[in-house]
Amino acid sequence: MADHILFQQWDEWFPFNPKMNEKVQCLLRNRSFDGLSPSELIKTHYLIQHYDSSLGAPLLMEHLKKPELYQNISQTEFFVTMSLLDLVSEKRAVIEEFLFKNNPEWFEFFKSSLRSSALNNEQMKSLLSYNLEPDEGFVGRYSEGVKLFLILSKERTVPGLFILKDHANRWVRNENGELWSQLALASSKHDLPFYSANGQTPQGIMTIDAVMPEANNQTLFGKNRRLVINFVPHSKDHETLKSFLPFDHQVSDWWKQAVIARDIGRRYFRIHGTGLKCQDEHESYYPFVRTSGCIAQREVEGKFNDQRVLLNQLMKAMDLEPIMENETLIKGVLTVVESNHQDRAISLKDIELLIDSFE
Repeated sequence: MADHILFQQWDEWFPFNPKMNEKVQCLLRNRSFDGLSPSELIKTHYLIQHYDSSLGAPLLMEHLKKPELYQNISQTEFFVTMSLLDLVSEKRAVIEEFLFKNNPEWFEFFKSSLRSSALNNEQMKSLLSYNLEPDEGFVGRYSEGVKLFLILSKERTVPGLFILKDHANRWVRNENGELWSQLALASSKHDLPFYSANGQTPQGIMTIDAVMPEANNQTLFGKNRRLVINFVPHSKDHETLKSFLPFDHQVSDWWKQAVIARDIGRRYFRIHGTGLKCQDEHESYYPFVRTSGCIAQREVEGKFNDQRVLLNQLMKAMDLEPIMENETLIKGVLTVVESNHQDRAISLKDIELLIDSFE
């Protein structure tokens, strides 16, 4: 599970408690939003998805009656509005024109994240060959950690592939010299896009910040502790996030998905196993279980315990003994990106050929 109802920065005005639920439910039942301030009215957009998405269209129509709302809204509020346009397909063109006139720069940023294409071999080569340099700022906290890559197909029901660099930017390999890799799935069981609550795992750069305190709720999340994945914090012109990228990728669109997901309030991304079972052996992702945005690991009794394997490998890549006490010391960078292998998972051989071309 990746998303909860509320944005962290909005907790102060809509705290996560029964009173909040009562207030929102009352507003939705009455289809009246006059009691909300302009800022609250826009933020209620996101909450609607968790109660009654059919009310999203009436709420957007309310906004169109109040164009003054859009004169001084924040980037977050603008992106939230853009993220809900799927609810008003018949009026989408009209609303998009309205939003474009209000802020063409934000409008184009959001749209370009939707147009992002899978990376070709040259782009992938550039990304994989780039090494973070030591830095005293935010990047410096992670430059000496692991660098985990999840390379996906555009078709998200096809499992992707983890590969890994250690703390010294060396590719992690097995004893036979073969590149270490592990299958993983980043597919929304709700078939929603990255800009929706419980949607696909967004492409982009994120940080790995140790593990959850305990391996609780094992039916959903498996027997091992979940890896904590966070978005890179907001900065002017995305300078902090761009510091994790080679120059030629700083002008690309693929990483913008994580920015949009962050700014509309998605959070609680994790990498985890599960106690649930995939019931259909004919599914392209079998035996994986799809999630609400988290990255799934295989966990099948007697066959797969991939979360345990990943945790141990990350610790060893940081020169740590692979024991539970050291799981809290894991840190690094996660890069989630789609390759141009449209109809299948990129193979280990594909990646080996790319890496061999620049090493």
